Amino acid sequence: MAFGPAAGMLLAPCRVSATARRCSAAATAQLDLRRATAAAQTHLFDNGTIRVCAVPGKGHGIIAVRPIAAGALVLEEAPLVRVSKNTQTREMKEHPMVGSLMQRVYALASERKFDPRDFDTWPAEVCEALERVLDIQAEIVYGKLDPHTQSKWLSLENSVSGDGLKTPGGVLRTNGFDDRHGCATMYEVLARINHSCEPNAERVAGPLEGSVVRVFALADIAADTEVLVSYIDHTAPLRVRRKHLRQQYKFTCDCPRCAREAREEAQSA
Repeated sequence: MAFGPAAGMLLAPCRVSATARRCSAAATAQLDLRRATAAAQTHLFDNGTIRVCAVPGKGHGIIAVRPIAAGALVLEEAPLVRVSKNTQTREMKEHPMVGSLMQRVYALASERKFDPRDFDTWPAEVCEALERVLDIQAEIVYGKLDPHTQSKWLSLENSVSGDGLKTPGGVLRTNGFDDRHGCATMYEVLARINHSCEPNAERVAGPLEGSVVRVFALADIAADTEVLVSYIDHTAPLRVRRKHLRQQYKFTCDCPRCAREAREEAQSA
């Protein structure tokens, strides 16, 4: 981007005075400072092993600063926020919208319209109902937080809303990870990690108390290589993986594995 009032303008040629040269030098120094500041601002986090910075076509991502050996600890982080997905609490049962949404989900399950244990069978109506419930749960938790934590929450990306508006639920559904304790947990740094169906790292959730998450390298990761985890069960077939990612994260994965398997399927059709 060009800076300064003369950017893109045609000016009559003239001799440059000493004052003009000093002004030009000062403007150049200021431009260099702006560039350096902008470059520094693209690194949202740097611990000497990884950094969070802009990744073309992905927003932000996590990049290895130095070579990381397979099995090494890449990141350890306490949660920014945890949202219980339990719909059986008194607060949830008494919430008029949550109650009606869950009644509809239970009715569809009892009618064998889908298998609750198999995401691939979930109809859009069930997915949308559960997303709305999680939005409500997120809004309740968000409203109880201090302004500083609320600001950090809404500073994260929201890829699930088509209108460009950020909501606590949209940000949580974009960046949260489900844990084995029935919670959607969001981490300020981990939220920037991108997905691959051929991950080079894995996320390991800690005990409920503290909910510290650790990320370990699955393979040797070269410096300046993006650190990637799988958001879903990456052992599932291509069709199931893509359906899950489109439904929950609103994107179609085009990682090398998905591209390779899609080509193989097309060739065998």
